[in-house]
Amino acid sequence: VWGDVAKFYLIGLGERGQAALREFGVWDDVEAVCTAVPGRMDWAPDAGPDEGVERIFTDRPVMTQVLPRDKLVGVLHSHILANYPETIELNYGREVTPLDFDHEGGSSVYVAVSDCSSDVLRGMPSDVAQKVAEHSLSLCDVDDLELVRTELLVASDGTQRTVATEMARLDAEERAGMGPVGRLRAGEPFRIRRYDDDNQRIYKTVPFKVPEGWRKDLNYSARS
Repeated sequence: VWGDVAKFYLIGLGERGQAALREFGVWDDVEAVCTAVPGRMDWAPDAGPDEGVERIFTDRPVMTQVLPRDKLVGVLHSHILANYPETIELNYGREVTPLDFDHEGGSSVYVAVSDCSSDVLRGMPSDVAQKVAEHSLSLCDVDDLELVRTELLVASDGTQRTVATEMARLDAEERAGMGPVGRLRAGEPFRIRRYDDDNQRIYKTVPFKVPEGWRKDLNYSARS
């Protein structure tokens, strides 16, 4: 993970993030692997090396704590295993495909959970999302799947939006069989707004030696 810039980045936890983790009883463990960042140093476009603007935040209720995303995942993983071994089951490399959003009279959702190949797991989210939207790719093993009923399905699947895509497809299919009055009564259709990626970011890892006299607890940012 450390060498994969597509998967590694830093997360800053402010007041809301810290409060949420504290509510779930995991903040002390997360804070232990964080670095406190009291401010930042910014360079505007075309600014010279000595023209950075330093800002130290002294009026905030908490100090921002920063850590790599994978380290946060590791702490949460350990917390779950230690405190909820009989309650939470963790699975990786799975695809969830909704089969019925109105299961058992609307009280639950029926989904299929299948294993994904290593090629899919290594794919860029934007590429996978495009193929999902086009319905042109069988992402995972449909011959070996598990059918699951759940009363709560959280679709935190990022840009792939497999659950949302299926919701939109089923909604359009249902509306196609309605008359004008039926569509009017049904209200607004379920839509997914997809934005063109017209501001692609390319990351490159470069060594950065903090000059003598510079603070080592700031967020340094040179904008282009």
